[in-house]
Amino acid sequence: MHLELFRGARGYRIVGESSVIYLYSKEAAKNIYGFNPDAKIIALFREPVSFLYSLHSVFLRELHENVEDFKKALELEPLRRQWKQIPKYVLFPSMLYYSGWIKYAEHLKRYYKHFDESQVKVIIFDDLKADPEKVYREILQFLGVQNVDFTP
Repeated sequence: MHLELFRGARGYRIVGESSVIYLYSKEAAKNIYGFNPDAKIIALFREPVSFLYSLHSVFLRELHENVEDFKKALELEPLRRQWKQIPKYVLFPSMLYYSGWIKYAEHLKRYYKHFDESQVKVIIFDDLKADPEKVYREILQFLGVQNVDFTP
């Protein structure tokens, strides 16, 4: 089922995909390792408050969240942990436990448990904003892709 996403990606040395949910998930690291123990993981971290604000906006747009006021949505977490005030279209209620999303060290530990440090690249969003070409080259090098001198 998930492999269907890559059906047309023949002849490429490297293919991949991304989702914020993979870092948040308690099972993804183990599942990715089970599928491909040689996988390379790129984790991009953003300053927590701006990340949560952006995540909240995405959840509103996709109807996973129904509380427009960001502060109120954060304050609802204790009730939502009791399965109260859960929006109708949320994929899974725990995605609205906003405080869990920013436990970056905890999320990374799950990946380091399964993958060697050389397989995990951590990028800070502010570094990407400040020098996108440098970070892009670092990513190409991390992935072992030629054309490290390519300028996007």
